[in-house]
Amino acid sequence: MLRLAFVAWIAGMACAYADLAPYTCTRDRYVATNGVDAPGRGTQSLPWRTLQYANSNGGLAPGDCVNAAPGTYTQSGGLTLNKSGNANTPTGFIVWKGASNRASKISGTANLFLVAITGNYIILDGFEVDAPGSADYAVAVPSSLPGHHIGVYNNLIHHSIGGGIGFTNYDYYDVIGNEVHHTAAGSCCGLYESGISAWNLKRRTPDPNHPADAAPFHTRILRNIVYDNVNQHPWSPSNPHTDGNGIIIDATNGSQGDGVDYGQQILVQSNLVHHNGGRGIHVFFSHKVTVANNTLYGDMWDIGFTGTSRGELSNVCANNNKWQNNLAIAVPGTGDTAYNKSVVDATYFIGGCSNSNVVWQNNLTWRGITSDPSANFNDIQNGASKLAAFVSANFAGVDPLLVDTVSFVPSTQSPAINAGIATPEYPPTDIVGALMPSPPYIGAVTPLALSKLLLADSSFLLLAGSMSKFLLSN
Repeated sequence: MLRLAFVAWIAGMACAYADLAPYTCTRDRYVATNGVDAPGRGTQSLPWRTLQYANSNGGLAPGDCVNAAPGTYTQSGGLTLNKSGNANTPTGFIVWKGASNRASKISGTANLFLVAITGNYIILDGFEVDAPGSADYAVAVPSSLPGHHIGVYNNLIHHSIGGGIGFTNYDYYDVIGNEVHHTAAGSCCGLYESGISAWNLKRRTPDPNHPADAAPFHTRILRNIVYDNVNQHPWSPSNPHTDGNGIIIDATNGSQGDGVDYGQQILVQSNLVHHNGGRGIHVFFSHKVTVANNTLYGDMWDIGFTGTSRGELSNVCANNNKWQNNLAIAVPGTGDTAYNKSVVDATYFIGGCSNSNVVWQNNLTWRGITSDPSANFNDIQNGASKLAAFVSANFAGVDPLLVDTVSFVPSTQSPAINAGIATPEYPPTDIVGALMPSPPYIGAVTPLALSKLLLADSSFLLLAGSMSKFLLSN
């Protein structure tokens, strides 16, 4: 299968670059759809039947990896993972591992979350999560029982009524190598949701005995493919859609909670984000966020999302953030979508907030017109001077000369080649986790990434999360 070639590459890279300690299995436990939930089982020859039994009754310990055989694991009422590991070390996690090529599917119904991670030091790696019966996020660290040191790696997450991946109210989260699509359709609990969301995070004091806790970024969202997430509930001009973003970093300054700023650095790097109804990457009331080497295309197409502040890259009421080496192509339409831009740096309708010390460097913006910088600074104090500074420091209104807007690969004449600057992960990795050259490309996609996939499968034509939509059938 063509998609599987990509999965094999991305799965091999995720843990190597993870902020959490790369895990090692000290004991393997097993679940299979033809197993039996009973004491004395959990071996490869005598597997349990359900993931929930393994969590609740399997006697799991730090270092355990629960391996799910291929098949569909149907959850009625959702799956709760609350059995905790004990340390940010290679053997300190409890790991839930899907079969190769995401052949282990979690499906079913839930009043809120299909997979709720409420323990600590837990990793969910390599599942398909099909969540049409989930009213809230498909995979979530819920605000009521937030866990810390959580890794969500290499999963295919799709078709939830709520958002795709959501984590909140605590610290140390890695979201790496996932494909998230067709989520955020409904409205749960009066809230509108997005593909990947970090909301109202709270700092946890690093453990001095665990060096991985000292990493500069406590939350990282890396090398995910996020597309076709859109709010679809009924709307009106007085009740418009507000989200359906690809990735949102939301209210980590405490403005929607206890007023305490998270205060830790967040990294959003090397993601491919396209065709979402809301913004591509949205940083909202959040500080100390670095957004680097992402490729974005054709977001903000939802006509139920009204207004003129419509950005692929969106920094709103958010200070002390860095936006570097991103390639953002806006696709304007009619009505409000005519205002679609690559960049929005704004305070727009919200009073009493500011955008200060926001750095824009070596980003490439394009909306089809060479003279148009594709950036909106109109709603911010000193917007004209900030727009001029933006034009000076970025490739504003420059055609990226991609091979096409399906693979998103730069052509050999692209100005994105070797035009980036140093980022927190330097040299940055591309969408499949391969190190970029120095200087790096702008964006997340490189010809090297595509060549690796071609080596894995000679019939592989197109890259990344566009896979499910744009690959040749196989």
